[in-house]
Amino acid sequence: MAPSELAEAKNPTGRSPAPEAGRAGPDFLLETPQGGTLRLSDLQGQPVLINFWATWCPPCRAEMPELVAAYDTHQEHGLVIVGVDLQETNGQVLDFAEEFGIVFPLVMDRSGEVGDAWRLGGPIEGIPTCYFLDETGVVRAFFYGPMTEEILEGRLETILPD
Repeated sequence: MAPSELAEAKNPTGRSPAPEAGRAGPDFLLETPQGGTLRLSDLQGQPVLINFWATWCPPCRAEMPELVAAYDTHQEHGLVIVGVDLQETNGQVLDFAEEFGIVFPLVMDRSGEVGDAWRLGGPIEGIPTCYFLDETGVVRAFFYGPMTEEILEGRLETILPD
């Protein structure tokens, strides 16, 4: 499971996918820690926040309650949060999900290839990194580092329906 080609019919921009504002986000197909799979492009039609993280990352742990609260608040408006864990075990991720009360989808980037395709890091050179995709799968905003409620809500405004 790794990055995958975005079908032309799922790319409204006509430009190659890239983790940049105004471009279709790179597609991926990843396993869930429960044994299923999730393909990013299958979520088109809904606003999506992709959060790249790991259980050992203190800033990731610090922002997770904000993500859980935002999901609780905005899932009724169609928001999907996809937590992409980087190179850890199913058990570590499931324990983390239980600790933080995470009910949104989590997937496993076992090789780190999806993180590479999304060019994680920016000035923090790593995680957490979030991308905000509108209902057509186009990146509208991103953020490097842990988000506060104010930052998170501001970025969500770029993808949530009015």
